[in-house]
Amino acid sequence: MAEAAEKLGPLTTVVNSAGISVPASIEEATLDHWRQTMQVNADSVFLGSKYGVAAIKDQAGASIVNIASSVGLRPTSTLAAYAASKAAVLSLTKTTALHCAEQGYDLRVNAVLPGATRTPMMEAYLEQAEDYDAMLEGFASLHPLGLTEASDIANAVLYLACDEARKVTGISLPVDGGYCAA
Repeated sequence: MAEAAEKLGPLTTVVNSAGISVPASIEEATLDHWRQTMQVNADSVFLGSKYGVAAIKDQAGASIVNIASSVGLRPTSTLAAYAASKAAVLSLTKTTALHCAEQGYDLRVNAVLPGATRTPMMEAYLEQAEDYDAMLEGFASLHPLGLTEASDIANAVLYLACDEARKVTGISLPVDGGYCAA
């Protein structure tokens, strides 16, 4: 945080955006798989939030935005560790938001929940599929408004980080083309 502030000036926003997703049901997952998923998806958000609060709690209109997943609200059986890690991010977002409000910090904490998004992580799924197009269509069919674009997520993060969202804290904002609503 200190290095970022030195290079960029006073920080007002922290975005915690890290994630891995390796499909595995509860029977297929190993303890190593579980731990790696939790380290990347949950521990990183814990550390980013902990040190982010310390770095920006004295800035006016500060914001932390955590990238979770719609799967944290609507899990699938083949993503046991991933779904649990993203649900942990949702809970951490709420507890951190409450803490900051109770301390009187002008610091909001929210989460964005992307749906299936055309990223390198999704591309890896598609490339491993027996039928690339069928899997892509399967992902799309779960999202009534279609697949999410990276720009959709970026726009949600920008909103939650800006002054127009000054009274928005502790929310989990699905940006998932209706996946959670379906």
